[in-house]
Amino acid sequence: MVVYQTSSSFTRLPELLHQLPFHFKVFAYEERDGRDGNISYYPRADERFIEEVGGAAWVLTNGGYTLMSESLYLGKPVFSLPVAWQFEQWLNARYLEDLGYGLMCDDLQDFPVKMQDFLGRLSRYRENIARENFFGNERALARVLAFLPAAQPSATQTAEVGLAVGTTRKSPL
Repeated sequence: MVVYQTSSSFTRLPELLHQLPFHFKVFAYEERDGRDGNISYYPRADERFIEEVGGAAWVLTNGGYTLMSESLYLGKPVFSLPVAWQFEQWLNARYLEDLGYGLMCDDLQDFPVKMQDFLGRLSRYRENIARENFFGNERALARVLAFLPAAQPSATQTAEVGLAVGTTRKSPL
């Protein structure tokens, strides 16, 4: 499992992770490195991070949009611990839970119960994630361009602009 935490407010997180029967790869605490029981620590900016997310069974992170969306794109359920008083993170985590892609825990007192609930629903989260298309650049671009009076591209142009990363076609716009 991969854990990513940017907030120093989660000082109890290692204590909680030690209680679980998994090996965690924690990308967070810059002052920590190495291994402590079932936790391996890595710097946040470690180059192996996205590879580890790709190989993880699930991801534990704050409520930030970027890693949540990357995890879902890679088919990974998310256990979210939004940073206190960060409404955007709380909202992201709430949507994650409401859409059935993972679970939100906004109070560490509830961590053991919420984690058990999350683990019991992993297969359901994976099924929900598998039914979705998390590469929606074409749809998003079409909606943005619909508001621009000077540019009304054809469906072909929209599709070419929204091609997957790694292609060599250039946008005609």
